[in-house]
Amino acid sequence: LPPGIALRVGTAAEWWGRLTGSAPFTARWVRTLLEDRRVNIAPAKRDLGYRPRGLVEGLEETIAWLRAERLIRA
Repeated sequence: LPPGIALRVGTAAEWWGRLTGSAPFTARWVRTLLEDRRVNIAPAKRDLGYRPRGLVEGLEETIAWLRAERLIRA
């Protein structure tokens, strides 16, 4: 969604939340998601040996760890 529309939907969700007691998201949440939060990971790569992984590899590693820790069933 374009940012302006997303903010309007967030505001409408806040009103819905006031009526029902639960808002799925808010305009404030939308503003947070619209912030530019990019960071330079070069120091982490250089100093810590950080190696970013793709989504599939990251999910596979996470699921394997959760299974090893018995936090999810095999």
